[in-house]
Amino acid sequence: MGKSAQSGVTNGDPEEWQLVRLVVDFANAPPPSKAAEAVEAEERFKGHPFVEAKRFHGLAGTLDRAGSRFIGSDPHSVAAAVENKLEYLTEYWTDIRWALAGLAREAPSVRSAARQRLVARLRQALGCEEDGELIEGRVNISFRPGRGLRLGFIPLLQTAEQAYFYGLALLMDSGRDLARGFTQCHAPMKKPGEGECGRFFWRDMRRQRYCSPACTRLAARAANVCRQQRFRRRRG
Repeated sequence: MGKSAQSGVTNGDPEEWQLVRLVVDFANAPPPSKAAEAVEAEERFKGHPFVEAKRFHGLAGTLDRAGSRFIGSDPHSVAAAVENKLEYLTEYWTDIRWALAGLAREAPSVRSAARQRLVARLRQALGCEEDGELIEGRVNISFRPGRGLRLGFIPLLQTAEQAYFYGLALLMDSGRDLARGFTQCHAPMKKPGEGECGRFFWRDMRRQRYCSPACTRLAARAANVCRQQRFRRRRG
């Protein structure tokens, strides 16, 4: 689950791809359950060009290095603060996985519902008004001989919530091509009754159904067991 979800996909802006991969990797891991995991879930965006590090708000700025207490604050308040942060991150994780599952399905109505729900969630995270879709950012101007003048807008994200849902929006943006080949692995887990893999990934090949050779083998084994069971039932 810790391996990057992207393999072999190169189309699109590299910085947008980087943010999208961070979001999908978060969704592919279990939801944070400890203070250190909450810090990691936020700090993963540090250093990304879209994130303004000096104004980034997160737990890391208020916890000591061990993640055990607030710097200069009542130690008894740390448990409530961490619990509150974990609750929000679990909510993000749930919402993102729901949206990604909808995007991974082929049904247009399901994809449309996921995108419609994301619009309200993204506006909430970015503080956008209904009629004024403005967010703080920088205009990037570059000129290269042979390629001409290029203008670009770089958003300045200041919270993990903004980074997660902006990255999700990049992936789900109908005007971009970042979701080409995006799917979800439905291979069974190794032990019966544990459900399925559920990992999100980009297909390297058009007919690729599973995220890894290990999942491909597990799916083939499960299919073989089903065939044997059907054969035995027919034989009586």
